[in-house]
Amino acid sequence: MFFAGRSEDFESLLGGINESCNSAPPVLIGGDDVARLAADADRRGHYPGIPYDFLDFTLGSAHCDGTSELYAELSRLFPEECAKVPNSSLDGHAALGFDAVKLYVNAVKQLREEAAQMPLTPPAVWHAISGVHGDGALDGASGIISFGGEVDRQVPLDKLLSVQRIDRTGRPAQAGFCGRVGGRKQAAWCPALEPEEG
Repeated sequence: MFFAGRSEDFESLLGGINESCNSAPPVLIGGDDVARLAADADRRGHYPGIPYDFLDFTLGSAHCDGTSELYAELSRLFPEECAKVPNSSLDGHAALGFDAVKLYVNAVKQLREEAAQMPLTPPAVWHAISGVHGDGALDGASGIISFGGEVDRQVPLDKLLSVQRIDRTGRPAQAGFCGRVGGRKQAAWCPALEPEEG
């Protein structure tokens, strides 16, 4: 069963499954909103016997003690908050937001370096973003961001999509991913990666 609603409603679904068919729960997969539930150890712990998967736009299960630029900065800026959740996973929304800002900053920087006299307008920045590909691709907290050299591309090429699993241990674990992230290979069940244009 694929669940595409809000995380609060997913908890209601888990409650119903827990009451009605706890001994033989259906196979569940949820959209990325379920990541917010999975990131909260207390909420996640209410249904320890119900395994489920959910989609995430990061590799998931990141922690404040992670070594990435994003999580190192979170630890530096918000040490009290990170101390509150030492055993908790963070959802991928922070990574997506971090990468979006980093993408815009890089585009503006590129414009300033290559065309300092050009006014910073939305179309100019959009065009600069389309230049993020190949050797200039952004290796972000949410995977490789590349627009493949296509000016009119609205979404990154082969954007990371991962499947996280909550099993009876109660912690999110990577079940597989499709897309580009560092030098790692995607799962065998994924469609082939799109070739980048020169």
